[in-house]
Amino acid sequence: MELWVTLGHLGIKDKMNTIMRLGMALMQPKEYKCSIETVEWVYEHTDPRSKLRGYIIAIFCQRGPDATSALFNTRGEIMRDALKFFGILNKVRAGNPKGIDGYELPPQVTTAHTFQPSKVPGQPGQFFWTLVTGEEEIDKSKIEYPLPSFLVWGEKWQDLPDEHFFVKVEDEYQEGGDVLCQLKNMVD
Repeated sequence: MELWVTLGHLGIKDKMNTIMRLGMALMQPKEYKCSIETVEWVYEHTDPRSKLRGYIIAIFCQRGPDATSALFNTRGEIMRDALKFFGILNKVRAGNPKGIDGYELPPQVTTAHTFQPSKVPGQPGQFFWTLVTGEEEIDKSKIEYPLPSFLVWGEKWQDLPDEHFFVKVEDEYQEGGDVLCQLKNMVD
């Protein structure tokens, strides 16, 4: 993470994206954990618009330790961003019903997604997921909704961080702004 932040200060986006891919590969095994201290370090050393914040939250939400009181004593923006990404993970789970203890779901079981707009202008609506089972009786107590074994980066099961967290050309100037200001001061 420190190298990513340094590259950001220098505005070297291609290498920043390489660091993200390497971090993603490192964190794929479920036994690897991302600590709250790592998340806090990233938040202390990056701009609120930084792609690294969303990236580290995505990893933390899937590879973080069990919840403790320390997690709930974190800075508000960390908790806010984690809750937002947990919402994305819930959408992923909803589309992944699995039978427990050998319980087989009928092959035609799918999930239906519906959206209900808010009745209050400016307020968010709600998404609903429903198991579509046809005529078959389903024992709902024997169904779970796990996350996939690989890291997920968005609600459409993106398996690479590129779409949401890679630094693009328009972000490069934001991340490299410190060096650009210093160079302008040297020329003036």
